[in-house]
Amino acid sequence: EPSVVKEIDFRQPVNFTLQFEGNRTRSYVFSMKEDLPDTSLYYPVSVNVLTAQGTQAGIPLSVAGSDYIGLTRNTPSSATYSLAFQFPDKVKPASITPDPAVARQFGSTVNFTVQYDETISKSYTVTIGNVNDQDYIPRVVKGVWVTNVASDVLLSSASIRECVELCHDLGINTIFMVTYNNGKTMFRSDVMKEYFGVEIDPVYGNRDPLTEMILAAKPYGIKVVAWLEYGFASVYGDMSGGPIISRYPEWASLDYTGRITEKNKFYWLDPFNPEVQTFIRRLMTEVVRKYPDIGGVQGDDRLPALPSNGGYNTSVVDRYKRETGRTPTLNHLETPWLQWRADKLTDFGTYIYKHIKTLGGQYMMSWSPSPYSWSLHYFFPCFPRFSSTGIVPWEHGNTLSTYLLLRAGELLPGDSDIRTIPRTPDLKNGSRYSRGLCQTRTAYARLLYADTLSARQSRFPYAPTRAFDPTPVVASDDHEGP
Repeated sequence: EPSVVKEIDFRQPVNFTLQFEGNRTRSYVFSMKEDLPDTSLYYPVSVNVLTAQGTQAGIPLSVAGSDYIGLTRNTPSSATYSLAFQFPDKVKPASITPDPAVARQFGSTVNFTVQYDETISKSYTVTIGNVNDQDYIPRVVKGVWVTNVASDVLLSSASIRECVELCHDLGINTIFMVTYNNGKTMFRSDVMKEYFGVEIDPVYGNRDPLTEMILAAKPYGIKVVAWLEYGFASVYGDMSGGPIISRYPEWASLDYTGRITEKNKFYWLDPFNPEVQTFIRRLMTEVVRKYPDIGGVQGDDRLPALPSNGGYNTSVVDRYKRETGRTPTLNHLETPWLQWRADKLTDFGTYIYKHIKTLGGQYMMSWSPSPYSWSLHYFFPCFPRFSSTGIVPWEHGNTLSTYLLLRAGELLPGDSDIRTIPRTPDLKNGSRYSRGLCQTRTAYARLLYADTLSARQSRFPYAPTRAFDPTPVVASDDHEGP
């Protein structure tokens, strides 16, 4: 007993009693444990965009986690597309809802649910945005970074106004204002409130420095770009990883010893973690949606980036093995392992670029990675792949000699759409900066890099009071600090 003729549910232990001759009985307990399926094996290998007629549309989709995004140029909003999902061998979904073969518009996000079997289903989002060239007005960009480190500019509305007036006097037309570092924002962020319960750095009280900067700059025609300074870096100088990793320990990037990835006292998040990618993407798109007059966003040299000694999280290693058949070595500079991680971060940069451009072609999406190929070996940004995807990053050097090599084009890829201009002026005003002039398809762009800009002449004694003079002068070698 019980009868073995009927079906028995063995998900719970079942007691059987066997009756033998001579009134002897023996009892047995049977149970079956079914291993849970490895859900990481169930995923789309690719999602291809097709025209309504079923031919290839030539629209590559970038992906982070389960979010796919594509970008078109000058395409009617009424354009429709169908999708072709491809899955690994031996993985055949039971259904995909809605039917991806049916042509539809993707200007608004479409959610697809893939039912792999009775127990496994996953959802994916697909968006195809469009950029109209007429939305973008080519302009010379003369920009300055405004930080909250060793600067009191953001501590009062009056200081912000003085800063903007000084920028106007200098001929600056773009302010890259720090909006995120050390696990805090310098604007009122619903995303930060959702994740951490704090919407802005408490030092600003009830103020919103980003709003104040935009309002102060608008009368002068100066664009304000949100500079997410820390990017994938969690915190500076805190071995615990800071408030972000304290709240989400699984977000930490690990080195081969299992410690939080660290370089130059910065402790890093795992940029390959879909949850981390979603957090960063939501921060960047939030600032564009929330501040209509914003000029754009910038990722800086820590986004997309990671010190090359990181990336040894189990999930990352498993993904590398699955995609390449290789096992990472303890030598984090091994070429295949190095390039694979660099490619993943470049893919994420392309993904973010498409998201920002989908929100409006007029928004700038800016990066400023360290010089190639140094950046590839130590922080992963890869100029050749950036330029081949149509994304042209800014570059800067740690010394004047390095910067001049960049300016001469010796450290830049041989792409006809990104090259330095021979006469690049540099300015020495007692602040640490370098300025580069680069040419793209649409505009000349001049970029001024300044780590510390004080709005007050007493704290910025070398700032000229006359209008900006582009005459070339000697540049400073200084560039230091985080």
